[in-house]
Amino acid sequence: LIDKISLSRFNISTSSGNLDYIKSLEITMQASGLADVVVASKTIIPAGSSSVECDLSGANIKDYIAKDNFKLKAKLTFGATQTTDTKLKFEQSVKVEGKKI
Repeated sequence: LIDKISLSRFNISTSSGNLDYIKSLEITMQASGLADVVVASKTIIPAGSSSVECDLSGANIKDYIAKDNFKLKAKLTFGATQTTDTKLKFEQSVKVEGKKI
């Protein structure tokens, strides 16, 4: 029986350059009939970083995962102008906690 599902890791990275143009970010999970929940964020991106581990909220996302469809929404705040196209890679891992029946 699954009791809890939560993010155990959320990383944002780029293979070209760094993330200096990003001031902060927030990752929200959405599903029909459920309130949006913040699952990860980062308020300070260290200068020169090409990869950043986000701070996790610890929110139980079990009900979101159980829905037919759910979305992860990324809200980025920019502190500088990015003059070239950049691809961002988002990687996440989940932790599942439960009890034997």
